[in-house]
Amino acid sequence: MSLHDCREFCDSRRATAADRVAESALLDVHPQIKDLARSLILSQRHFTTNDLKVVLAGHPTPDNVARMRDQGKVVGIKVAQIGFVFPAFQFDVVLGRVNPSAALINRLLRKRAGPEEMLAWWCGASSRSAPSPTALLASGRAADLMDRAATYVKMKR
Repeated sequence: MSLHDCREFCDSRRATAADRVAESALLDVHPQIKDLARSLILSQRHFTTNDLKVVLAGHPTPDNVARMRDQGKVVGIKVAQIGFVFPAFQFDVVLGRVNPSAALINRLLRKRAGPEEMLAWWCGASSRSAPSPTALLASGRAADLMDRAATYVKMKR
């Protein structure tokens, strides 16, 4: 299945709340869907652990980055021969920090989802007309973002 096929599949699954539940179940059940979600994520701008030494103020060590990941502030996925990669939307590069809204949402999502599923949620949209969570984050719509994340977590129970 190509990246294009995965996007079409995911787009076709976003129309209703029932479809979102089914999409979540597919991510849990089918490893190839997780692999395709990883491919989508890797097609986005991202940073490696070494990149974060430059991007974040204080130039964190790999241990500091791992601690942020373990605490749920940031979400990353392990990629062979690269190490962990972290989608750029989680970071405020201008201020050299983790975006506080992203950190809050990551901690909430982490209660019910693994890294690939969390990142698939961030990059997806709940319907064709609704903005993706990353778009909500970029536009400063923290309340809408929190509402969407809370709804997703409730559906995962």
